[in-house]
Amino acid sequence: MKLNNNKNTLFKQKKALIFYEALLIALIIFTIIILISCNNLKPKLISNFDINNTAFEVMVNDNYAYVVNNKGLEIVDVKDKTDPKDVSFINTPGDALAVFFKDNYAYIADNYEGVQIIDVSDKKNPKNIKTVTSSEIWDIFVEDNHLYLGGRRGIMEIYDISNKENPQELISFPVYEHIQKIIKYGNYLYSLNFGHGLSIFKISEDYKVVTPLGRIKLPANSADFFIKDNYAYIANTKEGLQIIDISKPESAIDAEKPKIISSINISTGWVNGIFVYGNNAYLTDGEDKIFIIDISDKKKPVLKNFIKIPDAFTNFIYVENSYCYVTYLKRNEKNPEEKNTFSSGLATINLNSNWYFNYN
Repeated sequence: MKLNNNKNTLFKQKKALIFYEALLIALIIFTIIILISCNNLKPKLISNFDINNTAFEVMVNDNYAYVVNNKGLEIVDVKDKTDPKDVSFINTPGDALAVFFKDNYAYIADNYEGVQIIDVSDKKNPKNIKTVTSSEIWDIFVEDNHLYLGGRRGIMEIYDISNKENPQELISFPVYEHIQKIIKYGNYLYSLNFGHGLSIFKISEDYKVVTPLGRIKLPANSADFFIKDNYAYIANTKEGLQIIDISKPESAIDAEKPKIISSINISTGWVNGIFVYGNNAYLTDGEDKIFIIDISDKKKPVLKNFIKIPDAFTNFIYVENSYCYVTYLKRNEKNPEEKNTFSSGLATINLNSNWYFNYN
């Protein structure tokens, strides 16, 4: 009887030991899965794609990246984010500086050659269907069937592009010299002018009247801006990021004391590009980094992280879904003795995570 009791006790102990061993193995496997998942979820550079000449702006739509490289438009298939593929290139007569994509048309700010309207419905065979004649165009914006353009001369022009092959000018008006960036938001038009701040205009419904509402004075080196949810986010080359409340654009604007509700300094590089997506602002620093700033609290932005692109000079940025696309310059490795020669690239970064470490 005693022997049987000892056997039962041993049997129970073995079962308990097997159970705890299995539990320990399960915990180890679970821990490994969590660690791997966390590592995979951190922002990560997943591909670099060579771009000829000097890459400037990039827009992404439906797994295609549209990159202007000062000689024209390059279309890149980014369906496989880890292995982008060249689709086609179309040359433009001027210096391609900015791109706006909408409804299978790419609009190119072509500097001295105005704006090129390119039909990209056939990605492998893009066709330049019309040139909007103007001079020194640096930036463009398209909304509905209207094209907004401006540049070094400080003249803003608005065209009706219902007929892409026969655009009609609706109105032109002076702003300030050096129109760097144009954004139409609601019934208001915003123009960032290098050294002159952010100008605001109200556009009438018939596009016959443009009413200047004022100008927000900004640091002289403001290079780019983005508008989202009644806030303007200003990228300043030396001072980082300023956030401005633009919920009441028709209220009196004090040019000397703009309504900057917060700012955050980035003491590195030459901040020259910005894109806002979700609760984050992404800034390029002109060197080898992209900074991620948490803007969920507009009054207290927090610098969360940076992503590094080795040996790059970051340029423009575009964010879609969980991916960040960045154009950059790099030293010409084939001719290292030529210090001022560059090649370009398009970097793809996986942002599929909220797992960040603090930069500070």
